Amino acid sequence: MVRKMRIHIKQNNGKKIDIFIPNFLLNTAINIFNATVFFGRPLLDKEFKEALDCIDLRALKRCFKELRKYKGLQLASIKSQNGEEVEIIV
Repeated sequence: MVRKMRIHIKQNNGKKIDIFIPNFLLNTAINIFNATVFFGRPLLDKEFKEALDCIDLRALKRCFKELRKYKGLQLASIKSQNGEEVEIIV
């Protein structure tokens, strides 16, 4: 069984969108992003480099790994004034 993060979006017109992201895909995306940043750092502008320095990708990866233990945990539930809703569930 593949564990995945679910993102549910409900628009104010009643349309619903469900996005399922497998955990291995999240880890792969973090690894690719990390490699891209490492090799592309000389090409990035100063402000973007400073923003990236604030993100600890190893810690982020450990957090996702730890979150796998809490199946069904709701990370975010956002409702706007115009009726749109977003839920992120592990």
